[in-house]
Amino acid sequence: MQISKEGEKFLIDTKVYLTTKGMKEEDVDAFLEDAELHLIEGEKRGKNVEDIFGDSPKEYANQLVKEMQVDYKRNLGWLATAVMSILCYWTIPDLLFRNLNEPYTISLIGLIGYPVILLLMIMGGVLFLRGASFQRSMLKKGLLLFGAVILTYLPILIMFLKGWYSLPLYELPQLGRYLIGGVMLLITTIVNVRSLGWIGLLVLGIPIFMIFMVEQIVRVYF
Repeated sequence: MQISKEGEKFLIDTKVYLTTKGMKEEDVDAFLEDAELHLIEGEKRGKNVEDIFGDSPKEYANQLVKEMQVDYKRNLGWLATAVMSILCYWTIPDLLFRNLNEPYTISLIGLIGYPVILLLMIMGGVLFLRGASFQRSMLKKGLLLFGAVILTYLPILIMFLKGWYSLPLYELPQLGRYLIGGVMLLITTIVNVRSLGWIGLLVLGIPIFMIFMVEQIVRVYF
């Protein structure tokens, strides 16, 4: 017997919520298997999710958090993957593809602004996924999504600020930018493959390729 749409949503929301809380994957999977069996048996008797797990699924999930263990190793791996991937999206195009005959300038605004935005983007992504779980209001979901999207455009603000208020600290020569860009790309590739498997190559490569292609299209047609 298949569970209802409401039951499926509960399982998905619970998995996302527990995952963003950093719980061990084994504990989460074990709970989901048991929860699915409870849903199947309960729905056979005409019960819904609230009858089986209580009026507040989020409070129930918070109780599970208290009983489960945090997977620090996996969380650090995901954090390293996110940090290195985002840094690559910002820096690899500049280091390896743009204005290659010119030195790469490191500015004070970029040195301060990018780490702050990186922190905000990671925290914002986690809070968005956690906040959207068990959320029934489409308006609130839309506002959460809007906030998450706004964070992704903050690096563009830094790019404009660097152009308006350029405070260069250091200029990397051509060889230096190749070395740093190559080492960053290699380290990020290794981190992504270790954390996500071979799909990590796609997670890293597709956004960089898209950035490069969009720039070429803009350059040709605009």
